[in-house]
Amino acid sequence: MIHVATYKLQIADENGSPAELDIGGLERQIAEAFRKLGFQDVWMAEELSLMLVERINASDANLLNRKEVDALVSSMLTASGYADVAREYQTARGQVPFDEERREMKPWRDAIDGILRRSLPITETQLKRVSIRCAKVLESAGMELASEKFLVSLAIHLLVNNSEIDVTERVQESNKPWRECLSELSRKKLEQGILRSLPVSQIFPRARLAVKMSAIGNGQADNWVSVFSVCHLLQELAPCMLEILNAWRRELAELHPMQADSPSHILFNDFTEYLGREPNMWRKRDRQEIRETGEGSMEELVISKADYPIVLSIK
Repeated sequence: MIHVATYKLQIADENGSPAELDIGGLERQIAEAFRKLGFQDVWMAEELSLMLVERINASDANLLNRKEVDALVSSMLTASGYADVAREYQTARGQVPFDEERREMKPWRDAIDGILRRSLPITETQLKRVSIRCAKVLESAGMELASEKFLVSLAIHLLVNNSEIDVTERVQESNKPWRECLSELSRKKLEQGILRSLPVSQIFPRARLAVKMSAIGNGQADNWVSVFSVCHLLQELAPCMLEILNAWRRELAELHPMQADSPSHILFNDFTEYLGREPNMWRKRDRQEIRETGEGSMEELVISKADYPIVLSIK
């Protein structure tokens, strides 16, 4: 389980001491790089920032410094098909785009795990699978040298191409689209806009679910101001969220078996904004109770019941 309640990430400062990186600020920097190149819908910035959290929090290695974080962001952008955005991002950060450094041919056998680990938002299980498949391809081609750029491109190709994956152990509970497998209540929450499925990357697919706080109380005009009603409605949402993620992940596992164990994302993007929009509605203590109940409900009723990691983002 990965929990990002404060939307902060621990990295190393210039002296190697622990420091906090504001993921929200990093997301805005990535989004700005997209916008400078004419992209209007910058949902990838949010997804990449959370995949960065996945990658760093799942690692047992030493804390990354900011330059290493920027290199990882650029590598993930390039791997996702946005090499031009990666160059814009590093240029804006006052750094030399690292793409040229990755062209040098080097022995790959002892380096492949480290290269893929710092370049791709994949789990350790996925890393082992794709490293083995990369090694087989390189050995069959008689290659002793390979560039970092080639290795990452090969790994992405193998992650997306599922032709050699043994899928005999995967159980197909239904061939229906995931939305058609949901209960009436879960479908209703999606139709009301309280829960919303977010776009999925074709390279690094994640089941990503957003919760719209401002829509939770629709139809609750007479008691919406009650702290109890807010907390109750949040708790009522939890089983629907788990059902949606489970159904969606089963479909993604069929389409992308190499990445079946990837984390999922739950995002509360307007939580703080919602609590602050009516300053006279709740006392400070009430707002704190709602936030703690929201986080607690996600932990107890969703995250602890899922057999896969979840990144929870509350902003």
